[in-house]
Amino acid sequence: MKSFGSIWRFLAAAVLPVAAAGADARQDSTVSAGVRRVVAPVRLVIPSSLDRRPVRLVEWTPAGARVAPATVPEEFAIDAANEVIPAAEVIAIFAPDDTLDDAVPWGPGATSGLIDRSRSRSPARVRVTLADGQRYVGSVRPAEASEPSDARSLADAPFTLQTSLFGDLVISLEHVAMIEPISQAAGQGGLPAGPEPPRRPGTDRVVLVNGDRIEGFIESVGIEVAIAPDASSGRAIDLARVPIDRVRAIEFANAAVPLAGFVAWVNDHSGEMHVVRAAQVRITASGEATILPDIPGFAALAWVVGSHQVAAFTPDASRVVPLCSIAAPEFEPDRSRRWGRPPRVDAGLRSPLGLGDVVLQGAMDARWALPSGVTALAGTVELSPESRLWGDCKVSVSIERAGGLPHVVWAGTLQSDSPAAVIGASIPDPGDRGVLRVRIEPGLHGHVHNHVTLRGFMLIRE
Repeated sequence: MKSFGSIWRFLAAAVLPVAAAGADARQDSTVSAGVRRVVAPVRLVIPSSLDRRPVRLVEWTPAGARVAPATVPEEFAIDAANEVIPAAEVIAIFAPDDTLDDAVPWGPGATSGLIDRSRSRSPARVRVTLADGQRYVGSVRPAEASEPSDARSLADAPFTLQTSLFGDLVISLEHVAMIEPISQAAGQGGLPAGPEPPRRPGTDRVVLVNGDRIEGFIESVGIEVAIAPDASSGRAIDLARVPIDRVRAIEFANAAVPLAGFVAWVNDHSGEMHVVRAAQVRITASGEATILPDIPGFAALAWVVGSHQVAAFTPDASRVVPLCSIAAPEFEPDRSRRWGRPPRVDAGLRSPLGLGDVVLQGAMDARWALPSGVTALAGTVELSPESRLWGDCKVSVSIERAGGLPHVVWAGTLQSDSPAAVIGASIPDPGDRGVLRVRIEPGLHGHVHNHVTLRGFMLIRE
């Protein structure tokens, strides 16, 4: 008769491989029975009709999006995907806020459905913005430490970005607009970040966490930043070397241009978004998204990530202007208030499509100067979480043109039982820039709890 220990070892030998296979199955978007699992994440689609609605995204090809109703269970999405939205009619597709953490991690940092958090917390972790508006997040290391077989070279340059999704990117500094170490000022005696003074034309600049600045020519970026100070700076050194963990921002003289073309926002579960301009993107119901990046000097290698990790994309990024990205609004507190806090603007660095929240902190009149060519706007007007219980206010969203009457886009009351409203509307006379005006008036409970958030607010160009 076999001992209990022998039986336990036998059962363990049989069960553990199955458990490991199950983990691999989840990672590969399959089930343990070997049947391919359907992956159709819920996404919000904004078509040219501006009729925003949730759908299950089954496929994306250059022809367009194949979708199913959002109410259909994910495993039945393929059978219910009877609608195709032509690519020419899609303005943007993006993840609702409550689905951003649903993605199955992919890439070197993903193991059995978990992320290697030690990498994401590296002290040398940076956000790199290219001159064409693309953005990548990873850890800086010396270029010579990269394995040649792993490095994907943008050009011969001593700057290597180690990413959890795309491997090592060796980036030419001539294509970089800014490098920002993430959260470096916190806990190191850094001063609060504020508006930077203008930089001398044609020079690079390193801003330190203590507020000091060095202008000149940046020669290399790695675990140290090497900059040759400009002769007019008065610094009597040929080359300054600054540890990157003492740097708040590295600004390059390279001229930056707005995003354009097909752009995807890819979530790597570090709390950051990679912003990738792509020559082509394909998403399948098997759970894979294939991205062919379009980066200056980059070899045409396709990246494969989980389809859930593609948090947003737009066929033409030049059409979408996040409200949070334009100049801060002018505002006046409601006449019932002697003073008011200014609008709080999230830059959208961690949001799909870059759609950061704009919070209007109390009854006020806020105005934004519209950029040229805007023909529509879309987004949600809602009571902020802290105002959901007692909030009660009248809100109006309108467009004002010089010499003309205001065009009211939406007007209504926000209160606890109706705290949000979805807006999607065309704007008349797009040739005239005009002003976007949001007015909040206190209701039954006064002005104290009337904080209003403009969530996912975008301006749309023709």
